[in-house]
Amino acid sequence: MKIALVGAGSLRTPSLVSLFYDHKKELGLDTIALFDTNQQRVAVSKKLTKAILPESPGLKLPVCSTIAEALSGADFVITSIRVGMQDARARDERIALQHGVIGQETTGAGGFSYALRTVPVMVEYAEQIEKRCPTAWLINFTNPSSIVTQAICTVRTRRTVGICDHPQAMRERIATVLGLPTDSLSVSYGGLNHLGWITSVRHNGKELLSDLLSNAEKRKNLSRYFLYDDELLEFLGVVPNEYLRYFYYPSRELRKLLELDETRGDFLSRIDNEFYRETERLPNEARESLAQSLCRYMDKRAEHYISPDSPHDAGSTPVDVRFKIREHGYSYGAVALDIMSALVSGVEREVIVNQQVGDRFPGLAPDDVAELTCRVGGDGIEVLPAPELPREALALVQTIKAYERLVVEAALKGSRQMAIRALMHHPLVASFELARDLVDSYLHEHARYLPRFCTVSRNTND
Repeated sequence: MKIALVGAGSLRTPSLVSLFYDHKKELGLDTIALFDTNQQRVAVSKKLTKAILPESPGLKLPVCSTIAEALSGADFVITSIRVGMQDARARDERIALQHGVIGQETTGAGGFSYALRTVPVMVEYAEQIEKRCPTAWLINFTNPSSIVTQAICTVRTRRTVGICDHPQAMRERIATVLGLPTDSLSVSYGGLNHLGWITSVRHNGKELLSDLLSNAEKRKNLSRYFLYDDELLEFLGVVPNEYLRYFYYPSRELRKLLELDETRGDFLSRIDNEFYRETERLPNEARESLAQSLCRYMDKRAEHYISPDSPHDAGSTPVDVRFKIREHGYSYGAVALDIMSALVSGVEREVIVNQQVGDRFPGLAPDDVAELTCRVGGDGIEVLPAPELPREALALVQTIKAYERLVVEAALKGSRQMAIRALMHHPLVASFELARDLVDSYLHEHARYLPRFCTVSRNTND
């Protein structure tokens, strides 16, 4: 079996490849093709990957110079790209904050700008996949996942799935609070990527969520894991994805972002550049030094992240650096591995992923992409019925989905007018004048990544 990694210059590639290597026998895996438009970075990723694998892994890792070469004969294609790198992300965040709105990578104005740059590129890759390996499964890691997967489905609806690790992480946190094994819990989850809710938690057929949220001690412990006030969890009666805090606490979250010395994008851009300079000087033979350097880098990323339960723990017992590297990248990789294993083996399992909903999500159009529980097996991916959401939650899902569809249309048409229309309807912007100013700022700042858009002018009618 062959996997093609598109965007393999990412520093998460070594963790991902290491995880797949550990399961290569059950997958029948013999080749992981590495492709990135930045050849220098993909060379570093391969050097790091080889440093954490056995010296004779029995796994081919060709670095491909063209997308056609990478896709040829692929059974699975995993896409994880970042148009403009971390520097563009930092600019997305700073521009949003300068306009007095939340600047986050996937939510609000920051996610909007990221999507404008990313959607056309990902659609072109999807067209190439359809042409060169039409029977391959496309597993999309690229953010903002909901918008990107929606865009991919304009050209490729079959054998396409968008993934995120947050729903699985939510289940793990609830299991920790309840003191139960994660695999023993069945949860009902519905919404969009970074905009979903757990509405039911079952153990051996017994419903546990209402008791969990009515127990003051457990609810307080749960709030620590989900970054919400325990009072809010009691009011909602469901468990929201942590990214919903930008909607539930917009003033607080904006204030916190404005108080930071550097944005998340600034931080990642800085440590990425430092890391590449460090590792480029190390020879391929310095396997231990390369592994330790990568581990230190991934620890820094985890320390700075919003999640309260990241893999890094400064007080933990020292463990093998290669194990830590694998664990740092486990979350996303594990979701992809679950999907691939079920499709290859035919052994069914339920996974929460992004798919077109068909008739399974009342209130959304059949071709809308949502994040739902799906059954994966030898026959493909079956979308299971969406849980019934509180009315106000469904209204927010419908509003954001309308925004996402407009963003896809704006990005593919290069329409400034459509872009403004999209952003003004996002609840975290909710203003024509503000949306217009943000769109013009982003189009000017990222002009080289947005060739489909005309020269920015407030008098331009497109």
